[in-house]
Amino acid sequence: MQPLSELAAELGVQEATLRQWVSRGQLVAVRRGRRLYSHPLLTLRGKGGPE
Repeated sequence: MQPLSELAAELGVQEATLRQWVSRGQLVAVRRGRRLYSHPLLTLRGKGGPE
């Protein structure tokens, strides 16, 4: 698990995009304190994220 900011850099998208994916149920994330954490394998629609 890694913070969304690091995951965004790894996937080549903005952190706000990942937050949208989470809100749409396309990326599984957990909240620890005030930060969201996820992993590239937790996208629900392929390696690069939702299309």
